[in-house]
Amino acid sequence: MQINSAQHETRTGNLGETATYKVEMNAMLFDTVINGIYADKIRAPFREITTNARDGHAAKGNLDQPFDVFLPSVLEPTFKVRDYGISLTHEQIMGLYSTMFASSKRGSNLEVGNKGLGSKSPWAYTSVFTVIAYLGEYKRTYSAFIGTDGVPQIALLDMCETTEPDGIEVSFPVKVEDVARFRAVAPDVLFGFDPFPNILNEQFVRPEPVVLYQGDGWTLYDKTTVPFDGLMARQGCVLYPISAAPLDIATTLFNWAVMIDFPIGDLEVATSREALGYDSRTVATLTKRINDTIAGMTDMLKDEVGAAASYLEACAILAEGKAFNSPKKALFDLVGNHLTWGGKALREMITCDAHRFGAHASELFAGRIAMGELRKSVAHRPGLISAIYRTPKEMLETLVYVEFEGTRFGPSRMRQAIMDNVDKKDIIWIRANDLETASRMLQDLGNPVWIDLSIVEPLKWISGPKTEARRLQYMSPTDSVQRQSNLSARYDTLIPTEDMFFVKQDGADFFLNGSRLSKVQLHNAINGLMKAGVIARGEQIYLLNKASQKILDDVDMIDLGEFAKEKLGNMVDASTLRLPESGWTVTERVANCRKALVADVPVPVGIKSVCQMVVDDADAPKDTMASDHPLMEVYRRYYPTEYSRAASRADPVVQAYQEMLEEFPLFNHTISNTPKFNYYMELLAR
Repeated sequence: MQINSAQHETRTGNLGETATYKVEMNAMLFDTVINGIYADKIRAPFREITTNARDGHAAKGNLDQPFDVFLPSVLEPTFKVRDYGISLTHEQIMGLYSTMFASSKRGSNLEVGNKGLGSKSPWAYTSVFTVIAYLGEYKRTYSAFIGTDGVPQIALLDMCETTEPDGIEVSFPVKVEDVARFRAVAPDVLFGFDPFPNILNEQFVRPEPVVLYQGDGWTLYDKTTVPFDGLMARQGCVLYPISAAPLDIATTLFNWAVMIDFPIGDLEVATSREALGYDSRTVATLTKRINDTIAGMTDMLKDEVGAAASYLEACAILAEGKAFNSPKKALFDLVGNHLTWGGKALREMITCDAHRFGAHASELFAGRIAMGELRKSVAHRPGLISAIYRTPKEMLETLVYVEFEGTRFGPSRMRQAIMDNVDKKDIIWIRANDLETASRMLQDLGNPVWIDLSIVEPLKWISGPKTEARRLQYMSPTDSVQRQSNLSARYDTLIPTEDMFFVKQDGADFFLNGSRLSKVQLHNAINGLMKAGVIARGEQIYLLNKASQKILDDVDMIDLGEFAKEKLGNMVDASTLRLPESGWTVTERVANCRKALVADVPVPVGIKSVCQMVVDDADAPKDTMASDHPLMEVYRRYYPTEYSRAASRADPVVQAYQEMLEEFPLFNHTISNTPKFNYYMELLAR
């Protein structure tokens, strides 16, 4: 990289004897330069050596060819980088590696380096490293080391013929305790390299970055998939964090996972290459590129929203982008308030007064009405509401019917609409004087697709038992009882049908599955059946007192207790039901068996076979349910005998494990201590 040197004009006048400043190469200078500038002694040589490898490829013109990186491991604790660039002659190595601040890269901006310190960076971590130069037909091996006087030296160790391609290889030993650290910094240091280097001798999986948006020289990532969470500048292959303090820019962009590319030479960097140098030229360059990036992001987001098929779809894009857990939230927060579709500002929430001059609306919620089923008990003239409040996505998934004044059989047509709603969507029912008054309300709702209720055929009733309409009390729990007011009576005036559930009542008592229950107990029992999935949430259970029970002579309504018992019998296979032990017991047993299966010493067949059985059972999917599972709580109430048998039934895996412990009593006492366990296994083998 070319150096942007300042021009100095000095008027000397009539001077006496002058002397040029010099540098004495000694141990103090070496330690001050190398150890003084590099804060991270592991990251620094990793970054500098790989950057030199990239520069070697740039000089040769093969930047599209990845170089090799050997990450250290416990078995082979060596860090190594091998490039396939221009290589170096003997004279160049003896000169560049033995001269501080000597660099061959200051003539152009094709290469990142220029300080003349990167090749010496291994000394920040180690006192000796190896350089191998492949050039032409020869391979030359050098050792760079710190002499007894503390001054570094480099020496030629060997020279031999080779058929390897040209390039440079730099390597040095790594302390075993630092192996994990070298592997941990690899994704971070190498993130800016394109192409990504070849990682050798290591099961290294690069975290795949997720790109959210990408524009001219900038990329916005999902911050959970990249090793940084702020604004970064990439110059060549090195990433530098951009600090907001030196820049006069007020933007949230500094909190995003954004990488902006800069041509080599545009930004001044610190000597250590660990940070940017904020001189006036660099500040001006950063400011312009950041403002250009914000403008590019704004245009891109406007294009994305503009491509939506409808206003509601555009609003849904905005709402999803600004959601709390959205990775794109920062971008939408910056631009979202300026987004429009068809000249209309977007909204995160769709709100609409349910009463307007000449129009009013009601809502039919799928969670409260059995959509897609014929329920004669459903009141299809629901009470009016004050406002409709929905997200754009919910509004897109809502059916909107408009009933104009003069439409005959409106309630009957709506019943048929509910019958046709097999996807169980919510419904908004608008009644309006005319199209103009309806349009104003529809516009407030985001102009959804709507259906004229007059095109829906009225519901054709299927003839059945001639039973008169009755006013019946029902119960439909939404949660457990917390206060008595939750049990306030609700009534339907309806014609009973054979698909309605009932429970018999005698005064303050109710009868379910042969048990006498209070109203609170019945409420909780029904709620338990809903939680367990035996009956649908929102199902209405009618309470038939002695007078109402005469209905059963004409209509075969469904007895809830008999229905629940039959369905539970189909949902749970009592013959194979296994109730698990407490979680910590299972975890401990499985962990012990996994250790035994990977032991370094031979394990007796009696132990190994049982341990394999335990591990396989833990890994295999099972229908086992915990005793506190909602289904098990209900099953225990309806099938107490079968539940007790399952609870006392011996688990074959647990039984085999206990029998193994009886035969090998020291297994559990030694498995947590590897030397003791190995010694125990050796004793058993004798």
